[in-house]
Amino acid sequence: MSRATNSQFAVAHANANASDTSLTQIARGKPAIISSAGRLQYWHTLADRTRPHINLHWHAARSLMVLLSVILIFAATPAWPQTVNNFTSSADGRHCSDPMVEIDSLQPRDREAACAGAIEAKAFLTASGINTDGRINISMVSELADDSLNAYGYFDGQSEWIYVLNFDAARRAAAEAGMYGEPMDRDLHRSIVVHEVAHLMVNRNLSKNDPPLAAHEYIAYVSQFATMPLAVRNRVLINNPGEGFQANWQINSFDLRFAPNQFAVRAYQHYIQPENGTAFLRGILSGEIPVGIPLPL
Repeated sequence: MSRATNSQFAVAHANANASDTSLTQIARGKPAIISSAGRLQYWHTLADRTRPHINLHWHAARSLMVLLSVILIFAATPAWPQTVNNFTSSADGRHCSDPMVEIDSLQPRDREAACAGAIEAKAFLTASGINTDGRINISMVSELADDSLNAYGYFDGQSEWIYVLNFDAARRAAAEAGMYGEPMDRDLHRSIVVHEVAHLMVNRNLSKNDPPLAAHEYIAYVSQFATMPLAVRNRVLINNPGEGFQANWQINSFDLRFAPNQFAVRAYQHYIQPENGTAFLRGILSGEIPVGIPLPL
């Protein structure tokens, strides 16, 4: 999970000018990360600053519109049962109540967070019709092996291993900008695990029509947001206002790279529309629903 700013979002050192097709090549076998950049301030333009009296009324009206839209989103979003205290002690201190999930951590609360996040991710993806078979290995670490990722965690596709900063390290990393503009807490920390487990399951379910990187991240962000506690998700959406994607081509790796927080919010708001939902998740995973910017022939 990336700690980079929106303009610095990096995925395995991809070139900013690369096409969706070339970015897809790093989707397998490379770390997959998500941004925790500060809240977007895209509406504060020079014109805004030169018209303060108009801005006062405009921003007040816009704030009301954002609040109303968020309330409607919350009302339309089904509650997702939260999993807590799913860690079961064992002789080696690694196993969850789900025997297919193993956690490597010295801290009991970090083990609980990793276990709960893995189980929540599996439950959500299974309910969405996505296969979640296989073992899940998660290491909660004080620092990531490749610090250049500037991340909270990543999934290594070659080893099928997930690495996530432990809570103390994640809180220090989020001290300046927060995660989605929010201070790091236990719920947000658990959501990082959900995101990375979703990457693992996406990687295992790839077909010959390997979708672009943005499709991988769409599924991971949707999984992360859908399993957040309602109060946490409410705060994140208020901090990062935006509308869902209006067309499939908008789900592209360029927007993901340069505005990751906005991409995350737009993915979730797109997902909760009645015409999308779980069918869209399965469609982009299989490649039957194309996303990204079409390349010229």
